[in-house]
Amino acid sequence: MTPMGAVVTPHSPLQVSKELRSVLPKNAAVRLVQPTSMAEDGEEAVIYETGDRFEPNPHLAVVKNGSRAADFSLADLFQQDGAGDNYTLFKASEFEWGDKKKAFIAAFRSIGDGAGTIFVLLNVRDHRYVVAWKKETTQGRFKVLRNGQLQVWDADGEGQCVWCPQHYKVSTFEWKDGSPAVVGRFTTKHALDPVSMSDNPIAIEK
Repeated sequence: MTPMGAVVTPHSPLQVSKELRSVLPKNAAVRLVQPTSMAEDGEEAVIYETGDRFEPNPHLAVVKNGSRAADFSLADLFQQDGAGDNYTLFKASEFEWGDKKKAFIAAFRSIGDGAGTIFVLLNVRDHRYVVAWKKETTQGRFKVLRNGQLQVWDADGEGQCVWCPQHYKVSTFEWKDGSPAVVGRFTTKHALDPVSMSDNPIAIEK
């Protein structure tokens, strides 16, 4: 943290196998390769970038059987919001939902002060990898509750400064037809520290 908030820049690229490199764009800087089990026979979630340090242009891909089974650009997913290309990967995790099914959630933070947090959730529907849910937040957190519900915490932006304590708007979701659906909303009574919230953008209760 600095007096202006966080300073967020892309991580150093990963060294990956020739096989994986061959199915990605030539200029791809790979940030994450994670084996996952969204489908019963498994796959790899791969996050890569094709831009520069100021506009990384991240992609969330699924690699299976030596090819890209899916590839989603954040700039395309958030085209209406004018966001996505200036975000970089911050954290990602697989978690269980429904009848022992798996989903993959990735959190991206905005380049610069890091106040923006984007979430993208992948799962399998009708034998295809799909974006089941996505959300742009301010200093946000995605939380998986023990009862299977999901929560998204989003700062209301009414603090005295960007990184001053903020009240949070919280949306609670339940799974419906393979996608999260809102079942409740509330706002926190007390202002919370946005640094601790955004530094842990994915929280999974055990």
